[in-house]
Amino acid sequence: MRMDGRIEKRLWAEIPLRLLAADFRSVIERTATVNVSLHGARVKTKRPLPQNQQIGVASLASGFNMRARVIYCEPQGNDDYHVGLEFRPGHVDWQLFARN
Repeated sequence: MRMDGRIEKRLWAEIPLRLLAADFRSVIERTATVNVSLHGARVKTKRPLPQNQQIGVASLASGFNMRARVIYCEPQGNDDYHVGLEFRPGHVDWQLFARN
């Protein structure tokens, strides 16, 4: 059953992240999530990211990281964007991202 146009439930959570180049060698931006689900997240950014771009996502609280694909990028005003990420492969254990 779909709720609000979504298959998965979203949890509002601000989890600090680092967006990385696909090879995990260079930092694109330090940011945080707006909301999360088992297979993705919506994150705040200061720059637009192209749809289908492959990136790395790393936790600032732990050593956990994952690959992701940009699903959408929506302008939010004031040079801010919200980017939808789909994680690959599988699902995300957000407790690993939030661990101290």
